[in-house]
Amino acid sequence: MIVVNPTTIRLAESRWTALEGISLALDPSASEGTAHTIGVGFQPMPAADGATETLRFEGAHGFREGQALVYESGDGTPIGGLTSGDTYYVNSINAYTIRLARSVLEAQEDGATLFSAGDLDNPGGSGTVIDLGYVHGFKTGDAVVYNNGGGESIGGLAEGQTYYVIRETDMRVKLADTAGGKPGLLTRGRDPGLPTA
Repeated sequence: MIVVNPTTIRLAESRWTALEGISLALDPSASEGTAHTIGVGFQPMPAADGATETLRFEGAHGFREGQALVYESGDGTPIGGLTSGDTYYVNSINAYTIRLARSVLEAQEDGATLFSAGDLDNPGGSGTVIDLGYVHGFKTGDAVVYNNGGGESIGGLAEGQTYYVIRETDMRVKLADTAGGKPGLLTRGRDPGLPTA
């Protein structure tokens, strides 16, 4: 990819031809449809850092905050925590490093899904459904770690504990103690802080 200006790029056959400024000749008269997309490939090793949950590139990555990417593992095993063929959103750490999130909002919040006791399906007491209020991108079986944000934990959740998502709708989830398990009952705490999963 050759960046012409902030809104225009030219495509190249390889990284090396792009560095030489040699772009592909495109013929839009031969195309059909109006929803064409461009995916950017990358090699996961040694760029994947499990400790920081980031991907580091040899050169400047050129992604913008919140940009949608489709992750493909090719013929290899997917990077832990990512699913080949799924869409993720860029949280740009610096010019060479990104973190992937399940939604634009999560990318803007450094990959954390924010919710509070007020987001439970029964604010008057207890419930099993958390209404995140936006399209979350989680799938049933995704592992998440609960963090109470420094406040009191929501009843039924423990700080630092791994839970497994049960996708209710595009905006609502349940959490189970085990993959494939039943959702746990969640109750409002006195001072829930700003929990994350």
